[in-house]
Amino acid sequence: MPSKANEKGDKRLLNELLKLNEKEKQLVLEIPALITVMIGFAEKSNKSNINWNEKIKLFSTQYKDTLIEDYYERIIGDFLEIINELLDILPEEIIERNKSISERIAMLNDIFDKINYKIANELYKSFLKYAEYVMKASGGLLSLSKIHKEVEKWTKLEMLNPPCEH
Repeated sequence: MPSKANEKGDKRLLNELLKLNEKEKQLVLEIPALITVMIGFAEKSNKSNINWNEKIKLFSTQYKDTLIEDYYERIIGDFLEIINELLDILPEEIIERNKSISERIAMLNDIFDKINYKIANELYKSFLKYAEYVMKASGGLLSLSKIHKEVEKWTKLEMLNPPCEH
C-alpha cells in the first residue's frame, strides 16, 4: 500500500477511536495485553521468562503499511506495564481470571459496530492471529490438562464475533 494511503489509514484509525468513550478506547488498546494474560499466563509459571514487549513488537511488524499499523505502534510502549496491571487486578485463579478476560474481550463486539467495518475487521483478524502467536510463544499446547484444553478454546477467541458490514 502506498505511504499516502497508509497515512490516510492511520488517521482514519485515530478518528475511529475518537468515536468511542474513554472506557471503550481503553478496552480496545488493552486487547492484546488481555490476550497475552489469558493465553500466555495460563500456566502457574507465569512465563516471566518471555519478553512480551519484544514479542508484540515482532508481531506488529506484519501490520506495517496497513490500516491498523498505528494501533500496534501505539500499544507497544505501555504493553508490559498493562500486562502487569492486569495481573494485579484480575483474579489469580486461571479459570476465573480468563472468564473475566473473556467477558471483557466480548465487549469488543459492540465496539466493532461503532467503528469503520474495514478497521474493525482488520483488528478482529489481527487479534485472532495474535492469540495463536501467544499460544506458540508461550510453548504451545504441550499437555492434555484441563487448563490446556481451555487455552485451546481461548486461543480461538470464541467470545468475539466477526464484525458485520453495515
